[in-house]
Amino acid sequence: MSDPATSGTAYTAVASLAQVWGDDEMLNYMKELLPNLKERPKSGIEPIQKAAKGEYTIGITFLGDQLKIKYQGNPITSIVPEAAGYEVGALSIVKNGPNTEAAKKLMDYMLTNEPGEIYTQSAYAVSVKASVPIPEGGIDIKSTNYNSSYDLLKAAEQRKELQSALKDLK
Repeated sequence: MSDPATSGTAYTAVASLAQVWGDDEMLNYMKELLPNLKERPKSGIEPIQKAAKGEYTIGITFLGDQLKIKYQGNPITSIVPEAAGYEVGALSIVKNGPNTEAAKKLMDYMLTNEPGEIYTQSAYAVSVKASVPIPEGGIDIKSTNYNSSYDLLKAAEQRKELQSALKDLK
C-alpha cells in the first residue's frame, strides 16, 4: 500500500474505510496494518508494479492499474473488497484561462464516446457515461461489492485531517 499522505490511491482506500467504519476504527486498523508493510511508496501504482515483479505478494491499488499490469502478461488476480472506494477522473476548464474557446471545444470533444472508449480501453477504467462500454478485459464495478455510497466530497473535505492522523501512526 502506498503512503496515504502522498498517494491519492492509498488515500481513497483509507477514506473509504473511514466512511464505512468511522475514523477511529479505520485508524485502529491502519495502526495494525502499517507496521506489516515492507515500505510505503509515494506512487499509487507502485505496489502492483512490485507485485508483478514478485517483490510484493499483494498491492492495494486502483483496479484499472491492476488490470493494465495483468494484461501486460503478469500473474495478477484482482479482488475488489467489500466497501472499496473509487475515484472519478475529471476534466476542467480553467476559469479565465488563456484560451477558453479552445478549451470548450476540447471539452465538447472529450464528452463524446470516442475519447471515452480510447481512455477506458487503455486504462481499463469504467466510464461514468453509460454509452461508453466496459472495455474488453475490464470489470464492471457495479458487479462488485464496492462502496456505492462512497462520498467523494466528504473524502476531499476530510483529506488533511485524515492524512494528519495517519502521519501520527508512523
